[in-house]
Amino acid sequence: MSARAAKTRRWTRFIFIGICAGGLLIVAAIALCYSTSLSYLYCLAREESWLAAKTEAELDGKMRAFYTKQAIVPSNSMWGSTYTLKPGERMIQYLVFAKEPLDVVFDRESRVVAAFTSYE
Repeated sequence: MSARAAKTRRWTRFIFIGICAGGLLIVAAIALCYSTSLSYLYCLAREESWLAAKTEAELDGKMRAFYTKQAIVPSNSMWGSTYTLKPGERMIQYLVFAKEPLDVVFDRESRVVAAFTSYE
């Protein structure tokens, strides 16, 4: 094997190991968010962006991938339990990493009316 081929092989191996290690770090970070309180820190870091959303579609786009959402009544909201829904309004709970609730009230046109960061 020539010196050039050996050098190329070393660089290829180095890049492959780096990509694998980076992928494992990402998977480990996601797993830690699901199993520890790191999800709270993630929510704190993303909160400003989420609260700046004006519509449901905009909020869905900013939430990225690690959430589910479902309609709830205000009495099921930790911080929004005293909120009274007006006609045409609905409360949606975004559950980030299956445990951190963000409760949002939308009007008839899916505009954000109020948001309650229940993970605090």
